[in-house]
Amino acid sequence: MFDSSRFLVDSIMKWAALEAETIVVSNKGENERGLILIKQELCGGLIRLWVQTRDINDNLTFTRRFHEDQTQDFADAFIEREVQRDEDLWVLVQERSSGSLPDILMDLHR
Repeated sequence: MFDSSRFLVDSIMKWAALEAETIVVSNKGENERGLILIKQELCGGLIRLWVQTRDINDNLTFTRRFHEDQTQDFADAFIEREVQRDEDLWVLVQERSSGSLPDILMDLHR
């Protein structure tokens, strides 16, 4: 559905503005093929990480990177390693109390 990572990130940012959500780009990835990692800052100081992956039908989707929420230090160290390993990676930071991924992100590639 989306031709580029940049277009998807722009769509996410526009959605956030319309929904009064706070999302910032903390690492700008490659415009065409970079994958996206979303860091959600939850109430209570825990972090939930979502990564863009491909499903069995080769469709892009978002899945939780870890089953458990992580500390700020662990999440930041993980993200730093991922960006060093993949310079094309986009990193978005979202402040969200529920920790669920907004439906817009799940439906973007359908």
